[in-house]
Amino acid sequence: MRHVRSRAVVVGLALAVACAGCTAAPDRPTATAPPAASESAGSTSASGTSTVTGVTVDAECRAVIDDLAAPPENYRIFADVVALNVDVTEMQLSAQPNAGARYFVKTGLLIRPTKAITMSVAPDLTGTVAIGWGTTRAEGSATTLTIPACPGRTRAAANWLVFAGGYYVAQPTCVPLVIRAGDLTVTARIPVGAACT
Repeated sequence: MRHVRSRAVVVGLALAVACAGCTAAPDRPTATAPPAASESAGSTSASGTSTVTGVTVDAECRAVIDDLAAPPENYRIFADVVALNVDVTEMQLSAQPNAGARYFVKTGLLIRPTKAITMSVAPDLTGTVAIGWGTTRAEGSATTLTIPACPGRTRAAANWLVFAGGYYVAQPTCVPLVIRAGDLTVTARIPVGAACT
């Protein structure tokens, strides 16, 4: 019964399920971390519209909203440390002023509890894609996210931790995410409203 409930939570994240037990607004990730030293404000274009800039934010273990024995069927595991939804189609207009963060796509992020990771948007997409899980800091402008190892946050049968959040994009696109865990680096190509060819 527990497995069924947990599985429903993660799948529901992709369809705008509220973050149960979070302190932030229900349709956004949990605000838990202080500003990272590398945070900066978004830049402004000649037209006066803010754009996404390269900002690094940190998530915290207390932002975990659930744990799972295995990822749902629409998730793919990358480097055995991160599982991402590869069937992301539901988009909504965001409340962000950034031209590069016009749409918000809500979907859960799964990580192994014993692995610290860093996820970054590919450099050539800076300005049109932002990411955010486990924090609302620099919402709509973060291009790099760090998540520490969170041992002790799962039940005995669980192998994955769940964070609420998602992508901010200027338009439907294929999002290359660079994932780093220790000495390992892999690139995950995620279709966010548009197929990866």
